[in-house]
Amino acid sequence: MSDGLDTTSTRGHWGSRWGFILAAAGSAVGLGNIWKFPYITGENGGGLFVLIYLACIAFVGLPIMLAEIMIGRAAQKQPVGAFRKLQGKDTPWTVVGWFGIVAGFIILSYYIVVAGWSMDFALKSVLNFTEPVEKVATIEAKSFRSTSSDEQLRSYLAQIRAQHEARDEINAIHRSVKPSVWEKHSIWQEVLKKNPSRSYSEDPELAEAVPLAQSKMAEKAEVSKQSLAEAMSHYQQMDIQDVSDEAEAAKRREVIAEKVGAIFGATASDGWTSSFWATLFMMITIIIVAGGISRGIERACKVLMPIL
Repeated sequence: MSDGLDTTSTRGHWGSRWGFILAAAGSAVGLGNIWKFPYITGENGGGLFVLIYLACIAFVGLPIMLAEIMIGRAAQKQPVGAFRKLQGKDTPWTVVGWFGIVAGFIILSYYIVVAGWSMDFALKSVLNFTEPVEKVATIEAKSFRSTSSDEQLRSYLAQIRAQHEARDEINAIHRSVKPSVWEKHSIWQEVLKKNPSRSYSEDPELAEAVPLAQSKMAEKAEVSKQSLAEAMSHYQQMDIQDVSDEAEAAKRREVIAEKVGAIFGATASDGWTSSFWATLFMMITIIIVAGGISRGIERACKVLMPIL
């Protein structure tokens, strides 16, 4: 009988270094890296943020990963058993091993839901679910073009252009003050709804934060106003035929985005559908893990990681 949670001395091994690298990359690259990282990078300085991120990887992430690999190679056991073998049965380091196991269960609890949504949309994509959406969007866009005046079309495009061009500057203004300032301003807005006669000067923290937030909001409004004026001037100089074509295309994209978003929202809010796909994903995961390291995890990684 082996230490820890092992019940057999027979252990699986990686069939190739490439399989191990793919599995390690798969465990390290999560939804945050794919979905959130580009947004966070844009919100926090772009290249400078990436440099700090890489520094954290080099000085924090890499040493931890190397330590984990070294412990695994030396002990040849699962997390709890590894610490027991290297430090003794009563070592407090087993708590770290249990943290890793519990963290895996917690992460999987929401990953299976998101992965289920991904499987659902992958199937919808194969079945070309956007085709009817695109047809409806085309009809609505043509209707919008035919029923809108020249000035309405120009105004519609100007608003879209202004929002796009002013976004970075507005975000910069927003980031120029601490998040706590905006939080306190939101608190103040809620207070005003309940008691319009209240004054923020009654609270020292609000007295400092609210005027600053209001001044920044005024800056945002001015930037938006200026961008809208410039965009409107741009479209006033364009030929109406070009304006109409661009407005129709923009409206079509807007309708497609709205309807695809509605489809996703319906899927996410449907408990039965989400449960079905989450259960299916969990069953696939169990089958892969039950296959062992080389025949299960490694084979799956060699197929799924290149697809990702």
